[in-house]
Amino acid sequence: MLGYSPSRSSRLHPVCSARVGACAIARKGDLIVLSGWSRHPGVEPEAELMARAWCGPQVELVTETNARHTAGNAAAVADVARASAALELVLVTSWWHIPRATVLIRAALRGSRVQVTAVRAPSRASLGLLLRELCCLAALPLQLLGLRRAGRASREERRPLRRRRPRSRAPAPASSHPRSPRQPRAATRARRSPARAK
Repeated sequence: MLGYSPSRSSRLHPVCSARVGACAIARKGDLIVLSGWSRHPGVEPEAELMARAWCGPQVELVTETNARHTAGNAAAVADVARASAALELVLVTSWWHIPRATVLIRAALRGSRVQVTAVRAPSRASLGLLLRELCCLAALPLQLLGLRRAGRASREERRPLRRRRPRSRAPAPASSHPRSPRQPRAATRARRSPARAK
């Protein structure tokens, strides 16, 4: 699951909150990756805020707080998916972010057997935000070129990933992504691998 925080705030942004809610598809045994940094010193990273807001089933959460953009999120989530030998990665992000984030995550996982699907988190988008995302889509070729560099930086410079098992506060509904019970699954948030991913 991928984070989002356009301003200096210690609270979880509504866009992030909607992404956390969309992770209700998670099931026990999934690995959830929450990816997002802090734009300002002294402000808790997006990933940590999302972890505190988690209200899904009891699963292992991995918080990745180094990625500063979607390419960095993709590289970090791909690293977790490979390390956990995941066969499926479910990307959780906003509907307007899915096209670019999916392309970047699939590129980061090129050469692996990880299958990538996406779940749309319902969230409103202002005209300014949509225009910004269109500009980012136009620059996607450059982001793909920088993806390898982002992956190398995430492995060499990132802070250690934090793993935790939160309490379950809500029953998990049936998943719309059936899979073999023996298959590990990654979800981003940015999840985590099982991984979700920004």
